[in-house]
Amino acid sequence: MIFKAVADKGSFSSAAKELHMTQPAVSFHIQALEESLGAKLFDRSNKRVILTAAGRAFYAHAKKILSEYEEARKAVLETTGLISGTLSLSASLTIGEYMAPGLIGKFIQKYPDVKFLLQIENTEKTAKMVLDKSIDIGLVEGPVEEKALDVIKLYDDELVVIFPKKKNEERDLITIDDFLRYPLIMRERGSGTRRVFEDVLKSHGINPESLDITLELGSNQAIKEAVIAGLGISVLSKIAITRECKYGLLNFSRIKDLSFFRTFNIIINKNKILLPVEREFIKFAVDYGKTI
Repeated sequence: MIFKAVADKGSFSSAAKELHMTQPAVSFHIQALEESLGAKLFDRSNKRVILTAAGRAFYAHAKKILSEYEEARKAVLETTGLISGTLSLSASLTIGEYMAPGLIGKFIQKYPDVKFLLQIENTEKTAKMVLDKSIDIGLVEGPVEEKALDVIKLYDDELVVIFPKKKNEERDLITIDDFLRYPLIMRERGSGTRRVFEDVLKSHGINPESLDITLELGSNQAIKEAVIAGLGISVLSKIAITRECKYGLLNFSRIKDLSFFRTFNIIINKNKILLPVEREFIKFAVDYGKTI
């Protein structure tokens, strides 16, 4: 574990900080490991510590051993049935900002011995982290086609067109021609919101590349602020604009004859041994999604 931390961080001091050890203790451990193997594992000549050829060979095996150890540890914990420990999650932006906080809060109320590590990434990055087991569970927007992942439905979400609130202006429906006349503010490529939006357009014979996208942003909040400022219109999850609509900052409408629905999903690695706390969280999350 110490060797891998130094290799990943490229620094003895950074590894020591992550492991809550002193730097001399980390250096001593690496030196003892090198002596036992009879080979130098790190090149220390530069400011950044770099793996040697021997170090790279050892790293590949060390990574596998640590992964096997983690799976073995979880297999033992599986026999205890305890709902405790730390859950590492990654949620795509809309879920992470507008759904995950409430879900996690309710879960902790029921199981106070559980702690969470939550990252906010787009759907593609979250799926990759679930695949390489760097996180336990992913919460994503839209379809996930990776065969190595189990996909569990969490919530049915609707995307709507948002625009600045104007006095005495209410639009339940707009035509696609009206929509295409506005400059668009969109999420970045790779986001679940962007993918669902473009897939629906394609299914109706509209090329997404023909859209007048004036601004791409990686934040729902930034998009809302840009729309409020009059820079254009956008398409976001309806649950993301509840507060702004309540206080008269934004309005929303739907596009006639087009439906932008998607599913929020839980994703887990099919090869992962689920702990009791992970199974309970998945069940709890599915039930929570039915109450929103």
